[in-house]
Amino acid sequence: MRDEEKASGIDTDLSDVEKALEEIVEKEAVVEETAQNDKKKVDSAKAAEMRYRALENLGGTQKRQRKDELENETVARAKRRRKMQLQNQRLEAESKKEEQSKEQQDLMQVMQQQTKQQQEQMQKFQKMFTLMQQQQSQIIIKPLVI
Repeated sequence: MRDEEKASGIDTDLSDVEKALEEIVEKEAVVEETAQNDKKKVDSAKAAEMRYRALENLGGTQKRQRKDELENETVARAKRRRKMQLQNQRLEAESKKEEQSKEQQDLMQVMQQQTKQQQEQMQKFQKMFTLMQQQQSQIIIKPLVI
């Protein structure tokens, strides 16, 4: 209504009803503006919350990825450690086999030497025995010749 008055250039007095209507319109405008401001605040708060959650999710994702990387690294270390242990066990087993083989060879050599010595000793005894027999036979034969 004021717009109409300003446009016409005439100054008119407003009736009580018109004043009340004008106040209601102004209050409605204020309420609408307040509602819009409140809605903007709520929307910005929601947006901030969503950004926070997104960042939180990003942080959680990064944390999970770091954890996964550490687990993968730990698994890789464990695999390498197991491989090294297997290699060490294999090498130890091979060295034990070689050591046992060498011990057996040494034992065989010792036994061969002992056998050879025994054979030589037996040959010496046989020679001595034959010599003794020859001497005895000569002793027995000589007294008869007298």
